[in-house]
Amino acid sequence: MNSAVPRTAAIVLLCLTLATGIVLGRLSSFSGRAAPSLMTDSRDDVEVARTFYDGINEYLAGGDAGRIMRMLSPDYREHRSRGPVGLPGEDLVLHLTSLRETYPEIRLDVGQLAAQPGSVVADYTFVPVASGPTAGLHLELGRGSSGYDMLRIENRLIVERWSTWESPQLYRSVVSSEILVPRGGSLDVRMERLLFGPGGHHEVQDANGFVFIAEAGRFTYEFVSGVPGEGAGERIQLEAGESIVAPAGATSRIASEGSASAILLSFASVQGPLGSVWGTATVIRSAQVSRTVILGGVLPHPSSDDHRFAIHVGRVDLPPGTILPRRVIETTEMLLVTQGAVDVRVDGNRAVLRQRDGVFATIADQQVIDDGTGLQVRAGTIVEYQVAGHDPVTLWRLAIEPIGGA
Repeated sequence: MNSAVPRTAAIVLLCLTLATGIVLGRLSSFSGRAAPSLMTDSRDDVEVARTFYDGINEYLAGGDAGRIMRMLSPDYREHRSRGPVGLPGEDLVLHLTSLRETYPEIRLDVGQLAAQPGSVVADYTFVPVASGPTAGLHLELGRGSSGYDMLRIENRLIVERWSTWESPQLYRSVVSSEILVPRGGSLDVRMERLLFGPGGHHEVQDANGFVFIAEAGRFTYEFVSGVPGEGAGERIQLEAGESIVAPAGATSRIASEGSASAILLSFASVQGPLGSVWGTATVIRSAQVSRTVILGGVLPHPSSDDHRFAIHVGRVDLPPGTILPRRVIETTEMLLVTQGAVDVRVDGNRAVLRQRDGVFATIADQQVIDDGTGLQVRAGTIVEYQVAGHDPVTLWRLAIEPIGGA
């Protein structure tokens, strides 16, 4: 975090918010004030804070989240300088999971801790030990990302956490799979966005199975029928950010609780000279649901040998100012922007937009795409993405990479 306040002074000033009621998000208004002397630490609360941050590092290093969750009160709430307010502990773990998947060797370096009874303020830096491509997408944390926390503690449990740290570029994997394409065959890939109105429901069957991702809102997912032993009749509650893989041949019914949105992905081998598909998704019935963006198509693979492809699906969160470096798309890449806007630059004239109203357009050089727009980039295209404007960006990405013969 960039601030004119020295780090020692900032810790003191954040402690003062506990007694004065000053909002943490107004930290910048303190710039230029003289720093008072440090308050006396509450040793028990500092110990709780250190144990909490040790638990975060343990989880980032590959451990489980049990130590973190045991430190949180059942009524734990999380507040951020940007984004949703009052998030539960599960959201914290989900966020740390994204960090761990994006930067596998990341660690949390905690600096000073200052406290008064019932509260602790800490400054810290997330430091990447190494960085590199994540499922083919190059994301950088740079030298590190710093921030400040204020923890409210009761009975040696953390009740609330305020954070000024702004997330770096993050990638959260949803699906990583392989698919075999027989010689002379092709790969059929579909990615669509569904908008559910109140009481909306969508019943679909796919011979090859599909992936359903709850983007926003809440859903009840029911396996109406399917392969024996694959959970027919089971109902599952899905929150935003959660996903489920429907087994091949299953009929699934998805119902929303109020207005909601979701992403549905399907992929299958295509066989024969005329492209006779092994199986595609069939919508049985649907009400109060609109299909706003549909991307995909048949990707020919003329090789005389069987071939395997890796399919990666994930959510990417990018802060303002992010530039993802130029790279060549090997097979295909699909993007669905669900928040903010992205400036897309292409070389090769092989990038196609699918807008909310279903209109297709080809990007010849450069174009800004915004919320609700899909982008499909074909093989051989050189592409660069940059966050447009001052708002963070959320996008869903499907990438396909060849991984050699069978």
